[in-house]
Amino acid sequence: MPVKEFQGESWGYSLRSLFAVENTYGRPEDLCRLVDEAHSRGMRIVIDGVYNHADKESPLTKIDYAYWFYEKNPDPPEMQWGPKYDFFHYDEHLKIFPARKYVLDSILFWVEKFHIDGVRFDATRAMGNYEIMRELTDAAYSKINGLKHFLTVAEHVPEDPAIAGRDRGAPMDAAWHDSFAHALQEIAAFEQSPVNIDQLIRKMNPATNGYEKPERTVNYVSSHDHDRLMTILAKHEVFDDVAFRRVKLAIGLLITSPGVPLLWMGTEFGFAADKSLDPRPLESSMLLFL
Repeated sequence: MPVKEFQGESWGYSLRSLFAVENTYGRPEDLCRLVDEAHSRGMRIVIDGVYNHADKESPLTKIDYAYWFYEKNPDPPEMQWGPKYDFFHYDEHLKIFPARKYVLDSILFWVEKFHIDGVRFDATRAMGNYEIMRELTDAAYSKINGLKHFLTVAEHVPEDPAIAGRDRGAPMDAAWHDSFAHALQEIAAFEQSPVNIDQLIRKMNPATNGYEKPERTVNYVSSHDHDRLMTILAKHEVFDDVAFRRVKLAIGLLITSPGVPLLWMGTEFGFAADKSLDPRPLESSMLLFL
C-alpha cells in the first residue's frame, strides 16, 4: 500500500503529497531505517506509486487546480478516484509539463532519498499513455544508472502484455497477471468440473498469454483488489480442512509457476478476515497451516 502522505483513514490511494511520508506510519528516518534493514537481509523494497490522481484537498488543488489537473476528469465514472493529473498541460513560460515533472521528480526523490528498489504503478489503465509512463520509468533507471537491479510493475487491469518488457521498448518491466489470478481462483473453487488441465496450463503460462518472458508477469492468486481466497471459497460453500487444502494447492501453483509470485499478506496462512481499515492480526492457530 502507498506510504506517502494521505488524509484520514484509508489505504493511502488519495495522496496529499508525492514527496512526504505518511506521518501516522512514522518518520522519514524510520522508513530509511526499514529500507536499510531490508537491504541488509537481502530484501528489496518496491513502493506503491499513485500517479494518476490526488486527493481533492491536496495542496496543488488549492494552488492552481487547472495547472496540475484536468478541470473535467476525462475518465469514466468508475475510474474517477480524485483530481486527475493532466500530463499534457504545457507551461509555455517554463517550458515544462508541470504534472509530468511533479511525478517524475517524486520518483527520483524516492530513489535518491529512500533507496527504493522499484515502483508498482497503480491504475496504469487510468494513466493511459505508454509514452509518458516510459518517460517516468526511464528517469528512474537513469538515476539508478545500473548500480542495482530496479523493478517497475504496472497494475494494468484488464491486462495488456504490451505494457511489460522495457527491453523491447515497453514502459514497464512487468505487469500484474490478472488472468492468472482468476484461473487459480476458479481451480481452488472448482468452478469447472472436471478441471480442464490444458486450459489451466495455458492460462498460467506467460508465453500463451502474450508475455514473451516469465519475468514480465507478476502472478498472484488474490490481492487487495480481490476478496481473500478463503472468502471466495466460502462463497462456494467450501470450508474448514477442504478450504485450507485448496488454498495450499493454489499457493503451491503460484510459487512454482513461471513469473514473479506476489502474496497478499496472510494468503499463505489461509487468512479469512474481511478487508478493513482496522488491524487484522493473524490468528495463532493459522500459523500451523504450512
